[in-house]
Amino acid sequence: MPEYVSASPADVRGPCPALNSLANHGYLPRNGQEISAEMLLSAIKQVFHMDASPLLGSVFKGKFTVDLDDLAEHGHSSLEHDVSLTRHDHALGLGHAVVPELVEALISESRDGQFITADDIAAFRAQRWKEAERNNFNLDFGLPQQVTACVETSVALNVLGRNGKIPIDHVLSFLLEERIPDNYIRPVKEIPLASIQGDTVAQLARMHYRRATMSLFGKKRRYKLPVDTRDFSLETVPSVNIEEHITPGNTRNMDPRTPEQWHGIFYMDGNPVGDECFSLASTFWSNTEDCLIVPIYAHDIWVCVYLKISCRLDVN
Repeated sequence: MPEYVSASPADVRGPCPALNSLANHGYLPRNGQEISAEMLLSAIKQVFHMDASPLLGSVFKGKFTVDLDDLAEHGHSSLEHDVSLTRHDHALGLGHAVVPELVEALISESRDGQFITADDIAAFRAQRWKEAERNNFNLDFGLPQQVTACVETSVALNVLGRNGKIPIDHVLSFLLEERIPDNYIRPVKEIPLASIQGDTVAQLARMHYRRATMSLFGKKRRYKLPVDTRDFSLETVPSVNIEEHITPGNTRNMDPRTPEQWHGIFYMDGNPVGDECFSLASTFWSNTEDCLIVPIYAHDIWVCVYLKISCRLDVN
């Protein structure tokens, strides 16, 4: 497999993790530009063993070549759609880059901490749909967009996963890093898009069922503790080098809606004894609950110091 190289600021990427991954590995032009239909079909077949020819009309729309960011065009005949698993809705104006907090929330749907199933994805998509109905007054998620979303899920389950589930390490690599997993195994048989129609219909039914049951029985709790909290421990370090053991909250790792006063590291000022320090890095904003969600078992956000800290550390 060609070397993985993440996109540079000069490269362009779009809303599709699969195509972005192909560009990051060099199966498509690494700059993400001037991609022909022949190049696209060849790369998808070589890596994913899939015939993507039915999608060419939605991708090229009469043009001879496309850039990956052309696929971010929003419309009824486009592949880009609202209620994405990993991106903000188009009308929110926040771009089409992957949102790490959404990937983490998707992972939290896993029941065993090892795999994401078709039902896990349907449950998360239903939640995203509910959130979008509340926060996006220009929501565009009719039946054509729902089908497109479920086709994407079915493709991922057949290409990245097996037997209706995807290993979490594959999900993280593919959706977060936009990288083809190192232990990825190409499907033995070619996958025509027509062959996943049944999976797509089933996924559409799951999503609607999850959405309906959320309305009847209340919203399922989205944020879960780790499967085994014993995997986490509290570390004691000297205060003089605390920044080496905890990640300070800053504009790079916190939601832009988070007040600036919440950046840095927090501690009990004036406490003469060893104390716990806390960072709001790795938190994310919940549109549904209109609050900041703190994943209390996240790595590098808690630490215990055994010398008094005399000042707050701010990194902006």
